[in-house]
Amino acid sequence: MLQLHQVSKTYTINQQLFTALQDINLTIAKGDIFGIVGKSGAGKSTLLRCMNLLERPTQGQVTIDNIELTRLKAVELNQQRKKIGMIFQHFNLLSSRTVFENIALPLEGLYTAAEIATKVTHLLNLVDLKDKTTHYPDQLSGGQKQRVAIARALATEPTILLCDEPTSALDTESTRNILELLQTINRKLGLTIVLITHELDVVKKICKNMAVLDQGLLVETGSVMEIFTQPKSEISKRLIRKQFHLELPDSIRQTIRDPKDTLYAPIIQLTFMGESSKLPVITELIQRFGLSVNILLADIENISDAAVGYLVCQIKGEEAIVKQALDYLHSLPINIEVL
Repeated sequence: MLQLHQVSKTYTINQQLFTALQDINLTIAKGDIFGIVGKSGAGKSTLLRCMNLLERPTQGQVTIDNIELTRLKAVELNQQRKKIGMIFQHFNLLSSRTVFENIALPLEGLYTAAEIATKVTHLLNLVDLKDKTTHYPDQLSGGQKQRVAIARALATEPTILLCDEPTSALDTESTRNILELLQTINRKLGLTIVLITHELDVVKKICKNMAVLDQGLLVETGSVMEIFTQPKSEISKRLIRKQFHLELPDSIRQTIRDPKDTLYAPIIQLTFMGESSKLPVITELIQRFGLSVNILLADIENISDAAVGYLVCQIKGEEAIVKQALDYLHSLPINIEVL
């Protein structure tokens, strides 16, 4: 288990105090694939580096398996760091070393040559690079380089793998392959994976739980399904609308807003999960309440192996009737938000 308790990180830049993280409280269960999302500058990378004390928190505690890293001396901390692997956006491979030699790097001086060969061969098979043993990084694709970086991070048999934007430098196919590899590693090794990204599509595909950062603050945590279907913070709502293209372009907004229209015409977003997708919501709004319904945007996504539907529409009618219809919608097992 990985726990952060009231973790803050401040820097002094040009004689001014800058707060990168403020009072972060977070618990990540053993074996989880945990995503941390937020816009650029939210503090994601700083938070990740605080987890293994590459960045030492200004205040607060970092605890892994009941060992408080922030209390350890340098030698003890280095021993604990061996249990924490890390991969980066730009791979950080040594260009003068072969694939085999890059993976072997953390093992040198700790094992015999024969033991290192056995361990590296096992890792090459795990990441499906056994035919690239003698290749150098500049002979590899981006996805292959990230596989080497993952194998190197696993060389010391860590219990936690920290991933700093691991797919943002990759194409779509390589991204899919790396995410599938991370899932395989999580399943086979029982490894806890913490992944930071600005791409919600990555979180949607492999993470079980997630947190949302905004300007150094932890604004929301929960399961991926909970946050994707019932986001509480405004930043989460904006990120999800952007991810699923649910933001209305100005060109659409201008055509649906008639200043001469006296009818009440709110724009609403409906989120359907599982069986709720079978509810005849639009039919009820038209037939039961006599409202005009204009469907503006719609999408269906697969989240945590469940189908989730998003619908943005404008309903129009007398204000009292529209409010009755909104009360009806709130009574249903769907999430509704007036935009």
